[in-house]
Amino acid sequence: MNKAAEGEPLLAAEALTLRRGPRDILCDVTVSVGNGDFVCITGPNGAGKTTLLRCLLGFLRPSRGRVLLEGRLLEEYGQRACARMMAYVPQVSGDLGDFTVEDFVLLGRYPHWSSFSNITTEDRRIVRNALEQTSLSAASRQCMTSLSAGERQRAFIAAALAQGARILLLDEPTAFLDPRHLIETVDLIGRLNSERCLTIVMITHDINLAARFAHRVIALRDGSVVYDGEARRFLTRDVLEPLYGTRFEVLCGTHGQSWAVPEAIA
Repeated sequence: MNKAAEGEPLLAAEALTLRRGPRDILCDVTVSVGNGDFVCITGPNGAGKTTLLRCLLGFLRPSRGRVLLEGRLLEEYGQRACARMMAYVPQVSGDLGDFTVEDFVLLGRYPHWSSFSNITTEDRRIVRNALEQTSLSAASRQCMTSLSAGERQRAFIAAALAQGARILLLDEPTAFLDPRHLIETVDLIGRLNSERCLTIVMITHDINLAARFAHRVIALRDGSVVYDGEARRFLTRDVLEPLYGTRFEVLCGTHGQSWAVPEAIA
């Protein structure tokens, strides 16, 4: 039985500090993510959200502190071993080349290949399952560039599923999406968490989305953690106003769901 299964965090950052020039982008950040958690990281622009995510993934080396994956130092894992544990879903942007959707998702199998591997029947089966789970089977032969923004985001999630990782780390997966595709994307992520027990760490600027879908919210300001707690307790003026430096109106819906809007546009 692994350490995470015995109660220790699946993924943890301990006293992370990352300095760039005279400024600390992250300052003594300690957070943990348990097996099966759905955690949203939020906060104002420049708070250090993406930097923290990139440290958790091992893309950035902190100036001080450490990242632990299943109780082991992240740097003790090889690149492929780490990729079999954690999958990164970036914001959808840039050149996607001439890949079909199926071939793009197939690239997610790379941690399981050696230099001389051939694509196997099992690889194809896993890709088909990933396409089915993300409702992209009918688009499998389409070119990635022909997809809508919402479909492209689902293709990135499908590639992460094909990777076979236990943890999905997503950087603003709903950015640039219209309301319908936003809800479809977050519903999909929520189902992967609840039905497949995937651990989710997701950056979002949408505080209402974070409070509605996540188990926990971690809020950063100026590189430091200022809130780490239950999502349902996040939408309060005592938390939001010092976090964003503006006044908020917190509204209660008919089903007990709270919503927060800056007071100036309420």
